[in-house]
Amino acid sequence: MLPILLMILKIIGIVILALLGLVLAILLLVLFVPVRYGLSGSYHGRVQGNIKVTWLLHALSLRVTYEDGLDMAVKVLGKRVFHKTEGAGEALEDVKDELREDARKAGEIAEDGLSVDFVETAEDGWETEPQGPENGGTAPGQEDNRLNAKEEGSREEYQGEDSGAGTDIHEEEKDPGDYEQKKRRRDRKRKKGRRGKAEKREAGSAGPGLRETMARLKESATNSWSRLKGYKEKAVLFWNDERNQKTIKIIIGQIKGIIRHILPRKIRGRAVFGFDDPAATGKALQAFSVAYAWYGDSLEIIPVFDRSVLEMGVSLRGRVQAGVIAARCLRVLLNKNFRRLAWSLLKNGGK
Repeated sequence: MLPILLMILKIIGIVILALLGLVLAILLLVLFVPVRYGLSGSYHGRVQGNIKVTWLLHALSLRVTYEDGLDMAVKVLGKRVFHKTEGAGEALEDVKDELREDARKAGEIAEDGLSVDFVETAEDGWETEPQGPENGGTAPGQEDNRLNAKEEGSREEYQGEDSGAGTDIHEEEKDPGDYEQKKRRRDRKRKKGRRGKAEKREAGSAGPGLRETMARLKESATNSWSRLKGYKEKAVLFWNDERNQKTIKIIIGQIKGIIRHILPRKIRGRAVFGFDDPAATGKALQAFSVAYAWYGDSLEIIPVFDRSVLEMGVSLRGRVQAGVIAARCLRVLLNKNFRRLAWSLLKNGGK
């Protein structure tokens, strides 16, 4: 029984060690195997570009290409797991443009004075059919006459409601019950309007005066100025502390190191440019010559003085290693004063 138990414990220990070794191997790969990136682009009448990111000997790769459209692909161990192109979106935009054109045509038919009805066909579904006099519809002149008649009727009805005592007598002769209801409704509206005006006057008289408003604004400005003075004093005290100055220098130095590590290591480019005015081309070349110390021999600049032209191409490569970034962040965390400041900010809620 005991040998069997020892054998089981041995197997469990081997499995645990294998899992720990696998986790450690993955962690080391993530920290020390760099992510390599490359970018290339050119302009010769149209824009073209290519971005490629790889990791662990192309075990994981991302490629983005732009020529006539955007093309994106992700591969894992050489097998494509994600692919996206711009073709489907362009087809959808074409369909939307056709629908907008049909709607515009239907709107133009409606503005010509013809009523538009929808009829259903067996092949095309719903479509619009203009109805004129020959199809049982109305002509443009008849439609205008109907609209004018409706406007006249609505105007007379509106004037009849607000005409005063004479209209009240006519309404009483037509229907006494309806007249009484309308009269009570008008009385309620008038009382409600008077009540609202009285409440507004009372609210205005009860509100704060000009002096009180100015006093509140002055007090608010004084409090804001006091807070700003307090923040200024805290900032001066923080900056004059030698420990804080050393911590800030360490942080700035590590940030610069991370930026230098991320920037591309190889840059190659070629630019051909020219303007209609040779003097403008000479001024542009002079501006490029000032920056020669930065681009050096990595960028080739060719001026053209006899014609207007712009052609360029650039390619760059670099790598990013997670271990380097983690090491620089760890150097900042090991600073005792930085940990003290971070803890005080967390404790006081960032104040």
